[in-house]
Amino acid sequence: MKKIFFIALLTLIATTGQAQKRVNNHMYNPDPAPVVSGDRLYVFTGHDLDTATYFRMPDWQLFSTTDMEHWTDHGVVMSTANFKWAKQGDNAWASQAIERNGKWYWYVAAEDTTKHLHGIGVAVADRPEGPWSDALGKPLIPGDWGFIDPTVFIDDDGQAWLFWGNNGCWYAKLNEDMISIDKSFANNGICDMRPMLDDEAQFGPKCMKMDYQLHKRVMKTGFEEAPWIYKIGDTYFLEYAAGGVPEHWAYSTAKSIHGPWHYEGRITDEAPGSFTIHGGTIDFKGKSYLFYHDGIPSGGNGFRRTTAFREFKRMQDGRIPKIDILQNSEAEDPRGIYKMITLTGKLGEVKAPYEQYKICTDSMTLMVSAQNAFFSITDNDHDVFHYTGEQPKSADDKSTLIYDSNAKHFTQKWWSRYQNHIHFPYNGWCIEKYESGQYSEAGKVFFDALTGAAQVDAANTLTGTWRIIGFVDELRDLKKGLPRMLEQYPKSKYFNSFIVFSPNSWTLLNSGGGAVEKVEYLNKKSCKVGNTTHQVKWLTKDRIAIDDVVDYRIDWMILERVTDGITPLSRIASQYLSRRSQQK
Repeated sequence: MKKIFFIALLTLIATTGQAQKRVNNHMYNPDPAPVVSGDRLYVFTGHDLDTATYFRMPDWQLFSTTDMEHWTDHGVVMSTANFKWAKQGDNAWASQAIERNGKWYWYVAAEDTTKHLHGIGVAVADRPEGPWSDALGKPLIPGDWGFIDPTVFIDDDGQAWLFWGNNGCWYAKLNEDMISIDKSFANNGICDMRPMLDDEAQFGPKCMKMDYQLHKRVMKTGFEEAPWIYKIGDTYFLEYAAGGVPEHWAYSTAKSIHGPWHYEGRITDEAPGSFTIHGGTIDFKGKSYLFYHDGIPSGGNGFRRTTAFREFKRMQDGRIPKIDILQNSEAEDPRGIYKMITLTGKLGEVKAPYEQYKICTDSMTLMVSAQNAFFSITDNDHDVFHYTGEQPKSADDKSTLIYDSNAKHFTQKWWSRYQNHIHFPYNGWCIEKYESGQYSEAGKVFFDALTGAAQVDAANTLTGTWRIIGFVDELRDLKKGLPRMLEQYPKSKYFNSFIVFSPNSWTLLNSGGGAVEKVEYLNKKSCKVGNTTHQVKWLTKDRIAIDDVVDYRIDWMILERVTDGITPLSRIASQYLSRRSQQK
């Protein structure tokens, strides 16, 4: 069974309440890299094409300001044409520039055509506006898997360091000339941080995420890509995109550039409108700013991103508070329950009643269908489903943006002449706002559970929500196998798979879908699900075994109670995770 949903533990959020601002809305400008020079702050960015449906990035842009209010757009100041070894007209990915000894050095990720993988190039100029030229005529760091997103830093002793990486992090010791690395350092000049990245204490809790090099999902810590390195006092700060896709922004600290690192937590949640996030914090004229990109101006196209920034206040020791990048932004978050009305994808073709519902609460989003007693959870399975609307342009204008904070992004615009209808062009279906009393019997199970309205039968000892720990062939093997089963549970295929017993249903929950079946409580030792009678063995007051037919043989499914029957489903995961946290 697959994961059904995940609800993050509540955290104390410290923000300044400052509104989100932008450097420019004229062109898409992702991957901001701010740097201060004298009285001016420069922001080096990439460039997403207006027509991009994937990462179409031909060049790099530059913006600057002296007051964080009025910005100078210096335009495109460098492109792939500057690097003859790079793929031309595309794959000009994230970068960072730095000033040293009267020269500027710009480290960029571009596709090394000899490797057909990204490598790190370096360009040099007398001033940020250019003209820029390739310092080497070849990559500084030849192409390899994950070799993107460079960040550069000069330490107090004058030693410069270059970090980079996706699904891994590497760093090198730059020589004084800033265009070569010290080959005597580490492994032929490059230190591989991946062993450290496997340590939860250094880079956050492990979770199941996609490894695109291995083409499979594996357990990894939070670090994903986009390192951003700097130092305050005697402490090194490494910020980075974390969590897989969608990404959030997090950071770790260390007393040495070589680690060990200490995971400090999230800086932000996922960027609205973008499944990636990239940027960094910087201090300028006595204030601190976080730069990042989102996809709000493009209406949620994750390949057309725009730089944004927010002022915040560091803690006394330099650490960073949790910053709410949705606060005072263009995003709003009205909530509701919606009913599916068509799968045609054609505007105006409403085939109601279509017995399927989307339940949008403050904790999860479920899809329920009465037609085949089946429900499935949306692709992104944690946090909140929202939608947000722009001001209508006329009385007949029903356009808006859909905001799904399960993925923390906006989807495509929808158009409908019907009040309270939302059309998703990509998925080809339409929903309308739910009205009380119109849901199906199958849907009612979930509505009642979410609202806590279900009538609880005190005599039904099974009532409640149970997590599936695993299966055993024989109960006599359980005493020996249970400790190992519990130890392996967080990494098992049963992680966050649940069965909900309500007074008249058995509901199996997982990310691939779930069955809603009638259940008849017979007695403490048995229940009838559909037409099948199951034995119930009580191992403890909160742990049971239920017989289950698997491949024509009887196995025992081991369940552990998570909540009682009157607790809304919207609290199940948060309470369960809270309990797990307290047990550690």
